[in-house]
Amino acid sequence: MRRIVRSRARRRWSPPRDLLNEASGDSTGHVPGREAARSLARWIALGALVGAACGLGSAAFLYALESATAFRGAHEELVFTLPIAGLGIGWLYEKFGQPIKGGNNLVIDTI
Repeated sequence: MRRIVRSRARRRWSPPRDLLNEASGDSTGHVPGREAARSLARWIALGALVGAACGLGSAAFLYALESATAFRGAHEELVFTLPIAGLGIGWLYEKFGQPIKGGNNLVIDTI
């Protein structure tokens, strides 16, 4: 019986040929200049839109955080109402959250 020995040498990763051919336009690797410029402009525009959306979301979050901190600083007695608020939220969840209890357990089970 012959035994097959496989080499354990690491191979360099290379993208699939279909991906290379699609990105390069043809099998020779030549990309027409106008098509490449259009593709680059599209990616830059999409990147700018995603960056602007992330920046706006971050700015809104920081503004809300600063407002909440200022409100808490002006009304320090609110800290003592947190246990009561927790009990109220727990009661609301117990009273109205029964239909979604299975969904929460599914989320916890997947973690």
